[in-house]
Amino acid sequence: MSAELERYCAGEKVDLVGKIPFDPAVLDVIRQGMPLEDLLKTRAGQAIEGIWETVRRCLP
Repeated sequence: MSAELERYCAGEKVDLVGKIPFDPAVLDVIRQGMPLEDLLKTRAGQAIEGIWETVRRCLP
């Protein structure tokens, strides 16, 4: 799926700011009712945080 999205974005000249990997640990956080801040300890959470930092630097 990600390759298809990457091709689409390239064709539309849309920049990608990052990729969020599949991470079963995210499901554990949700299923166990853990605070969302625990999500940041996962690989996916760290990727989301990096994407946010990239976007934030682009904002005026």
